[in-house]
Amino acid sequence: MTTPAAQPLVALARAAAEETLGAPLSLQADVINIEGDWAFVLAHLRGADGGPFHFAKSLLAEAAREGLLSDRCAALLRRSDGGWSLLAIAVGPSDPAWLAWTAEHGAPEALFALPD
Repeated sequence: MTTPAAQPLVALARAAAEETLGAPLSLQADVINIEGDWAFVLAHLRGADGGPFHFAKSLLAEAAREGLLSDRCAALLRRSDGGWSLLAIAVGPSDPAWLAWTAEHGAPEALFALPD
């Protein structure tokens, strides 16, 4: 369950994922890490109704048919002036795209720690 403090983070990630896919969806957040003014969200894509997300009617339908996508969504966010903004999003990554975000954005490496 998403805590009230994490809800804006998940909402920003969801909106960016919807824009990328061109389809309504929800996110099932598995990891929400916050380190100071940095946040990392790792979630499963779900349909708007909470069921499985189907890529067939999305902008990435062809890539999905070719088996190039996962059902994951990863987002990097940063807080400034009291609000959160999205710095990077990976929708359907087949590899851990977020591993490059430390070098690309200066995010702390510990932010991307995943539970065992």
